[in-house]
Amino acid sequence: MNSASLILLSLASAQGAPAKLEHVAVIATAAPGSEIISVQAATKRAALTHSQTGQIELFDLTDPAKPRSMKVFDLLLEKGEEITSVALPPSGDWFIAVVKSGRKLAPGRALVHSLADGSRLASL
Repeated sequence: MNSASLILLSLASAQGAPAKLEHVAVIATAAPGSEIISVQAATKRAALTHSQTGQIELFDLTDPAKPRSMKVFDLLLEKGEEITSVALPPSGDWFIAVVKSGRKLAPGRALVHSLADGSRLASL
């Protein structure tokens, strides 16, 4: 693990009471540049981007007080490319990452990868 970390917060409210933001945990991450997170509520998993290394890290949030890193996927980006976002579908065993091109004015792309083994399923 790297010295980088992510603070996990939860928005909670009792019935009729105003919502409040609560600190749940600090998660050690596999790489610096951790920015964008997407949560799949049905499986209690979260995906986190590591834009500096071109990686997506998958976390198990079954116990929110003790989140656990499950896998790190290297997207094998081309020189100069950068991950700008990641999304997990409401259900399904895949994720989509949006990648900015390393060349000025060139189009970016969307990469679809398997959560099971990290294999690339599509590049759009």
